[in-house]
Amino acid sequence: MPSLLAQLAAFHVLEPVRDPGGLRQPRYRMTRAARDFGVERLREAGEYEVALELRAAHCRQIAVVAENLWASGCQDQAVRLVQEEQAELTSMLRQALCRPDQAETALETVVSLWFWWTVFDHGEEGRGCLLRLLPLRPTDSDTGRGRVLAAWLGAGCDPQGARALLGLAWPAAVLAGDAAAVGHIAHVQGLIALHEGDQRAAAEHFAEVPAPAAFETDQRAVRAWTWSTRRVSASGSVDGMTPWPRLKM
Repeated sequence: MPSLLAQLAAFHVLEPVRDPGGLRQPRYRMTRAARDFGVERLREAGEYEVALELRAAHCRQIAVVAENLWASGCQDQAVRLVQEEQAELTSMLRQALCRPDQAETALETVVSLWFWWTVFDHGEEGRGCLLRLLPLRPTDSDTGRGRVLAAWLGAGCDPQGARALLGLAWPAAVLAGDAAAVGHIAHVQGLIALHEGDQRAAAEHFAEVPAPAAFETDQRAVRAWTWSTRRVSASGSVDGMTPWPRLKM
Protein backbone atom coordinates (compact mmCIF):
# COMPACT_ATOMS: atom_id res chain seq x y z
CA MET A 1 0.00 0.00 0.00
CA PRO A 2 2.69 2.61 0.81
CA SER A 3 4.33 2.00 -2.56
CA LEU A 4 1.00 2.46 -4.37
CA LEU A 5 0.38 5.73 -2.53
CA ALA A 6 3.86 6.92 -3.45
CA GLN A 7 3.17 6.10 -7.10
CA LEU A 8 -0.10 8.04 -7.06
CA ALA A 9 1.79 10.97 -5.56
CA ALA A 10 4.39 10.73 -8.32
CA PHE A 11 1.57 10.94 -10.88
CA HIS A 12 0.13 14.00 -9.06
CA VAL A 13 -3.07 12.24 -8.06
CA LEU A 14 -2.15 12.58 -4.38
CA GLU A 15 -0.07 15.14 -2.53
CA PRO A 16 1.77 14.50 0.76
CA VAL A 17 0.47 16.07 3.94
CA ARG A 18 3.47 14.89 5.94
CA ASP A 19 7.02 14.44 4.73
CA PRO A 20 7.10 10.89 3.26
CA GLY A 21 10.67 10.57 4.54
CA GLY A 22 9.86 11.60 8.10
CA LEU A 23 9.64 9.48 11.21
CA ARG A 24 5.85 9.50 11.31
CA GLN A 25 3.65 7.52 8.93
CA PRO A 26 3.15 9.55 5.72
CA ARG A 27 -0.29 10.93 4.88
CA TYR A 28 -1.68 12.08 1.56
CA ARG A 29 -4.63 13.99 0.21
CA MET A 30 -6.06 14.13 -3.28
CA THR A 31 -4.99 16.97 -5.53
CA ARG A 32 -7.58 19.54 -6.59
CA ALA A 33 -7.97 17.95 -10.02
CA ALA A 34 -8.48 14.51 -8.49
CA ARG A 35 -11.05 15.87 -6.02
CA ASP A 36 -12.99 17.63 -8.77
CA PHE A 37 -13.05 14.42 -10.81
CA GLY A 38 -14.19 12.46 -7.76
CA VAL A 39 -16.99 14.94 -7.05
CA GLU A 40 -18.18 14.68 -10.63
CA ARG A 41 -18.28 10.90 -10.46
CA LEU A 42 -20.10 10.94 -7.12
CA ARG A 43 -22.75 13.25 -8.54
CA GLU A 44 -23.19 11.05 -11.58
CA ALA A 45 -23.65 8.05 -9.29
CA GLY A 46 -26.10 9.92 -7.02
CA GLU A 47 -23.81 9.50 -4.03
CA TYR A 48 -22.60 13.06 -3.54
CA GLU A 49 -25.02 13.89 -0.72
CA VAL A 50 -24.03 10.78 1.21
CA ALA A 51 -20.35 11.66 0.74
CA LEU A 52 -20.95 15.13 2.20
CA GLU A 53 -22.67 13.65 5.24
CA LEU A 54 -19.82 11.22 5.78
CA ARG A 55 -17.27 14.01 5.53
CA ALA A 56 -19.18 16.13 8.06
CA ALA A 57 -19.29 13.18 10.47
CA HIS A 58 -15.57 12.57 9.94
CA CYS A 59 -14.72 16.20 10.69
CA ARG A 60 -16.90 16.12 13.79
CA GLN A 61 -14.99 13.07 15.01
CA ILE A 62 -11.65 14.80 14.35
CA ALA A 63 -12.76 17.72 16.51
CA VAL A 64 -13.89 15.40 19.32
CA VAL A 65 -10.56 13.56 19.27
CA ALA A 66 -8.63 16.86 19.25
CA GLU A 67 -10.63 18.22 22.19
CA ASN A 68 -10.07 15.02 24.17
CA LEU A 69 -6.35 15.12 23.42
CA TRP A 70 -6.22 18.72 24.64
CA ALA A 71 -8.10 17.92 27.84
CA SER A 72 -5.92 14.90 28.58
CA GLY A 73 -2.73 16.98 28.52
CA CYS A 74 -1.65 16.09 24.97
CA GLN A 75 -1.84 19.66 23.66
CA ASP A 76 0.88 19.20 21.03
CA GLN A 77 -0.91 16.22 19.55
CA ALA A 78 -4.23 18.06 19.54
CA VAL A 79 -2.76 21.02 17.68
CA ARG A 80 -0.91 18.79 15.22
CA LEU A 81 -4.13 16.91 14.43
CA VAL A 82 -6.01 20.14 13.71
CA GLN A 83 -3.17 21.45 11.56
CA GLU A 84 -3.08 18.27 9.50
CA GLU A 85 -6.85 18.24 9.01
CA GLN A 86 -7.27 22.01 8.66
CA ALA A 87 -8.00 21.96 4.92
CA GLU A 88 -10.71 19.33 5.35
CA LEU A 89 -12.22 21.08 8.38
CA THR A 90 -12.30 24.43 6.60
CA SER A 91 -13.92 22.92 3.52
CA MET A 92 -16.61 21.22 5.61
CA LEU A 93 -17.40 24.39 7.57
CA ARG A 94 -17.74 26.41 4.37
CA GLN A 95 -19.99 23.77 2.87
CA ALA A 96 -22.20 23.77 5.96
CA LEU A 97 -22.99 27.46 5.48
CA CYS A 98 -24.86 26.46 2.31
CA ARG A 99 -26.45 23.38 3.87
CA PRO A 100 -28.60 24.05 6.96
CA ASP A 101 -28.93 20.29 7.50
CA GLN A 102 -25.22 20.19 8.37
CA ALA A 103 -25.20 23.37 10.50
CA GLU A 104 -25.60 21.53 13.80
CA THR A 105 -22.70 19.17 13.11
CA ALA A 106 -20.57 22.07 11.93
CA LEU A 107 -21.36 24.16 15.01
CA GLU A 108 -20.48 21.29 17.34
CA THR A 109 -17.22 20.91 15.44
CA VAL A 110 -16.35 24.59 15.90
CA VAL A 111 -17.16 24.47 19.62
CA SER A 112 -15.02 21.37 20.18
CA LEU A 113 -12.08 23.23 18.62
CA TRP A 114 -12.37 26.08 21.14
CA PHE A 115 -8.67 25.83 22.03
CA TRP A 116 -7.68 26.32 18.37
CA TRP A 117 -9.60 29.60 18.13
CA THR A 118 -8.72 31.02 21.54
CA VAL A 119 -5.16 29.96 22.29
CA PHE A 120 -3.64 30.06 18.82
CA ASP A 121 -4.87 33.41 17.52
CA HIS A 122 -7.61 32.14 15.21
CA GLY A 123 -10.31 33.95 17.15
CA GLU A 124 -11.74 36.05 14.33
CA GLU A 125 -12.06 33.01 12.08
CA GLY A 126 -13.79 31.00 14.79
CA ARG A 127 -16.12 33.85 15.70
CA GLY A 128 -17.05 34.35 12.05
CA CYS A 129 -17.93 30.67 11.70
CA LEU A 130 -20.06 30.72 14.84
CA LEU A 131 -21.98 33.87 13.93
CA ARG A 132 -22.83 32.45 10.51
CA LEU A 133 -23.75 28.99 11.78
CA LEU A 134 -25.84 29.93 14.82
CA PRO A 135 -28.80 31.32 12.80
CA LEU A 136 -28.89 28.11 10.74
CA ARG A 137 -29.48 25.87 13.74
CA PRO A 138 -33.03 24.55 14.44
CA THR A 139 -34.93 26.78 16.86
CA ASP A 140 -35.27 23.98 19.40
CA SER A 141 -31.58 23.02 19.42
CA ASP A 142 -29.11 23.77 22.21
CA THR A 143 -26.96 26.70 21.05
CA GLY A 144 -25.69 27.75 24.48
CA ARG A 145 -22.08 26.67 24.09
CA GLY A 146 -21.84 28.18 20.62
CA ARG A 147 -23.23 31.51 21.80
CA VAL A 148 -20.94 31.72 24.80
CA LEU A 149 -17.87 30.82 22.74
CA ALA A 150 -18.82 33.45 20.15
CA ALA A 151 -19.20 35.96 22.98
CA TRP A 152 -15.80 35.02 24.38
CA LEU A 153 -14.14 35.47 20.99
CA GLY A 154 -15.85 38.84 20.56
CA ALA A 155 -15.30 40.17 24.09
CA GLY A 156 -12.59 42.56 22.97
CA CYS A 157 -13.73 43.60 19.49
CA ASP A 158 -17.52 43.62 19.96
CA PRO A 159 -18.49 43.83 23.64
CA GLN A 160 -22.11 44.79 22.93
CA GLY A 161 -22.54 41.85 20.59
CA ALA A 162 -20.91 39.61 23.18
CA ARG A 163 -23.34 40.80 25.86
CA ALA A 164 -26.27 40.10 23.55
CA LEU A 165 -25.08 36.53 22.98
CA LEU A 166 -24.61 35.99 26.71
CA GLY A 167 -28.09 37.34 27.32
CA LEU A 168 -29.48 34.63 25.06
CA ALA A 169 -27.43 31.88 26.70
CA TRP A 170 -28.00 32.88 30.33
CA PRO A 171 -31.70 31.90 30.82
CA ALA A 172 -31.20 28.37 29.48
CA ALA A 173 -28.12 27.85 31.64
CA VAL A 174 -29.94 29.00 34.79
CA LEU A 175 -33.10 27.00 34.07
CA ALA A 176 -31.04 23.89 33.43
CA GLY A 177 -29.03 24.40 36.62
CA ASP A 178 -25.88 24.18 34.54
CA ALA A 179 -23.18 25.50 36.89
CA ALA A 180 -20.44 25.03 34.30
CA ALA A 181 -22.28 27.11 31.70
CA VAL A 182 -23.02 29.82 34.27
CA GLY A 183 -19.32 29.87 35.17
CA HIS A 184 -18.36 30.21 31.51
CA ILE A 185 -20.75 33.12 31.11
CA ALA A 186 -19.30 34.84 34.20
CA HIS A 187 -15.82 34.35 32.77
CA VAL A 188 -16.74 36.09 29.51
CA GLN A 189 -18.46 38.89 31.43
CA GLY A 190 -15.19 39.36 33.31
CA LEU A 191 -13.25 39.54 30.03
CA ILE A 192 -15.62 42.17 28.66
CA ALA A 193 -15.17 44.24 31.83
CA LEU A 194 -11.38 43.90 31.55
CA HIS A 195 -11.38 45.10 27.97
CA GLU A 196 -13.48 48.07 29.03
CA GLY A 197 -11.07 48.92 31.85
CA ASP A 198 -13.45 48.07 34.70
CA GLN A 199 -11.19 45.91 36.85
CA ARG A 200 -13.54 45.91 39.84
CA ALA A 201 -16.40 44.47 37.78
CA ALA A 202 -14.02 42.00 36.17
CA ALA A 203 -12.87 40.75 39.56
CA GLU A 204 -16.47 40.29 40.69
CA HIS A 205 -17.31 38.24 37.61
CA PHE A 206 -14.16 36.13 37.83
CA ALA A 207 -14.96 35.39 41.48
CA GLU A 208 -18.08 33.58 40.26
CA VAL A 209 -16.05 31.22 38.05
CA PRO A 210 -15.32 27.84 39.68
CA ALA A 211 -11.80 26.46 39.66
CA PRO A 212 -11.20 23.80 37.04
CA ALA A 213 -11.59 21.01 39.57
CA ALA A 214 -15.11 22.24 40.29
CA PHE A 215 -16.06 21.68 36.67
CA GLU A 216 -14.96 18.07 36.75
CA THR A 217 -12.68 16.00 38.91
CA ASP A 218 -10.60 14.78 35.96
CA GLN A 219 -7.13 16.12 36.81
CA ARG A 220 -6.15 15.88 33.14
CA ALA A 221 -8.58 18.69 32.44
CA VAL A 222 -7.05 20.72 35.25
CA ARG A 223 -3.60 20.31 33.65
CA ALA A 224 -5.03 21.39 30.31
CA TRP A 225 -6.53 24.50 31.91
CA THR A 226 -3.19 25.35 33.55
CA TRP A 227 -1.33 24.92 30.26
CA SER A 228 -3.84 27.14 28.47
CA THR A 229 -3.52 29.85 31.11
CA ARG A 230 0.25 29.95 30.78
CA ARG A 231 0.05 29.95 26.98
CA VAL A 232 -2.34 32.92 26.89
CA SER A 233 -0.35 34.84 29.49
CA ALA A 234 2.85 34.32 27.50
CA SER A 235 1.17 35.68 24.37
CA GLY A 236 0.79 39.10 25.95
CA SER A 237 -3.01 39.07 26.20
CA VAL A 238 -5.02 41.04 28.74
CA ASP A 239 -3.54 40.66 32.23
CA GLY A 240 -5.49 38.20 34.31
CA MET A 241 -7.20 36.71 31.27
CA THR A 242 -7.60 32.96 31.54
CA PRO A 243 -9.25 30.62 29.05
CA TRP A 244 -12.10 28.32 29.88
CA PRO A 245 -11.11 25.12 31.65
CA ARG A 246 -13.11 23.15 29.09
CA LEU A 247 -16.12 23.81 26.94
CA LYS A 248 -17.41 20.26 27.23
CA MET A 249 -20.23 20.38 29.75
